[in-house]
Amino acid sequence: MTDGHRWGHGADGLSLADGGRSRFVRAMAVVTLALGLLASFGVGGGAAQEVDTSVGTQESGPRDSGPATIEVHLAVCAAGYAGNDFYADCHGNGVPDVGVALQSAAGVDLSDITEVVTSPGPGVAAVGELPAGEYTVTIDIPGDNNTFESYCAQGDETFVPVTPEDDKTATFTLGAGQLVVCDFYVIPADQGQPDGTARIDLDVLACPVGQGYDSDAVDADGFATGCTEAVVDVGFTLTDQGGNERTARSDAAGAVSFGDLPPGTYRLVSEVPGEFAREYPFCTVDGDIYQNGFDSTETATFADLTTEQITCDWYIVPEDLRGASASLTVHLGVCPVGYDGENAFADCHDEGIADQEFFIEGADGETRTATTSLPATPGPGVARFGELLGGDYSLFGGPPGDFVDIRVGCTVDATDARLDISVADGRAALTIDDGQAVTCDWYAIPEDQSGLVPTAVSTQPALTVTTLPSTGAGVHGEPGAGSGPGWPGWSLMLAGLAASLVVLMRVAEQARNARWAERVIRC
Repeated sequence: MTDGHRWGHGADGLSLADGGRSRFVRAMAVVTLALGLLASFGVGGGAAQEVDTSVGTQESGPRDSGPATIEVHLAVCAAGYAGNDFYADCHGNGVPDVGVALQSAAGVDLSDITEVVTSPGPGVAAVGELPAGEYTVTIDIPGDNNTFESYCAQGDETFVPVTPEDDKTATFTLGAGQLVVCDFYVIPADQGQPDGTARIDLDVLACPVGQGYDSDAVDADGFATGCTEAVVDVGFTLTDQGGNERTARSDAAGAVSFGDLPPGTYRLVSEVPGEFAREYPFCTVDGDIYQNGFDSTETATFADLTTEQITCDWYIVPEDLRGASASLTVHLGVCPVGYDGENAFADCHDEGIADQEFFIEGADGETRTATTSLPATPGPGVARFGELLGGDYSLFGGPPGDFVDIRVGCTVDATDARLDISVADGRAALTIDDGQAVTCDWYAIPEDQSGLVPTAVSTQPALTVTTLPSTGAGVHGEPGAGSGPGWPGWSLMLAGLAASLVVLMRVAEQARNARWAERVIRC
């Protein structure tokens, strides 16, 4: 298996037309072209410099000195995988929390635990500061029902031979200063499915603590997006209608399988203690949703199976043991423009809108977000924050607040008692007790903008008016007599007219120049 590919590791032209172009434009084009040709041959600026366009990587090539590093990438393929592109088909299915042992003939004995750094992505373990020599890497995964493939390469993707290539153990030679990455792929055995029997497969996954994961607020897609950590070594018991039990435990990828099931009804339960976690299975059969009858005892029932092939994502949500969890539900309604009525519930509550983000910020500064949906029409937009600790919170969001006023009222669900809150700057401040469920009605009132008139802004330049000084002379030079200028007045007037004519001629010349520049640009 030395095929690296299997593993996955015009300028626009310038056309010069003659019609309508001035000699000046053609001359400038010729000069520009000449300068470009001179620059390309390195004339006038020394020898032309070659530009390095290569993209740097962590390892541009093998180093010949210093300590070396071995990095292991661990991923699982589909059961019975028989493809030939392990990187594309399996590399994103990382396996966390698996021990990786590293040994050498020189006495090196080190280990690390895989961690899924990026999802999707492999489980990664790394050991550095290694001397050159021969090393053996061993993956701590049972080989009874699994097969393995491995491939190693330097940081520059130069192939590194390993022996063997199809086991959970691989031996290779590490050079001084090298970074060698080894991809290990686990292929679970395909147990097959006899005719006339059913099969149940589980992927067991953990959700983050205190992030509001429950089936009332989050759908299957929401769980799939936020709950990606495989849960290893969890026991499950499957009981048939005759009381016969079968047990299995989740493997390194969180997978559990019960195959070769005769027709009948089955009940499935995990060993996860109910007081410390809640469980949410989402099952499909042949791509369609399968209703498994999951009940309050956290037992899934699969009724009247014949030959169904059932696949379940089994989500485990750990309880936050820091205190009884509380919740806050937001009901968003939009009132008419400029609303000033007294019964917002009757007038606005059913005018809900979806896809509006709300945020809740705790006293510790942690902020969570929820987006409104429309469970019913007419009805409010609903956003829910679950798994809250008791404490002080600030609630904000909804429609943008630049031209929107808000009214907010909150009640305790159990008693319908009004909760004391304060509203300022588009935020509602409230205190929630441990275990308390609170609902806040949030009414958005758009402001009436109809009376606003935009102010026109002139784009014309201001005119400067120059006033000539008065001579104090009236008609025929007599002070204050009549309205016509005398000779001194006529001379000053003529001088002013001459100056104005000069200014007008300059303005006209500038206008011609501007029009000529515009023609040159268009050409």
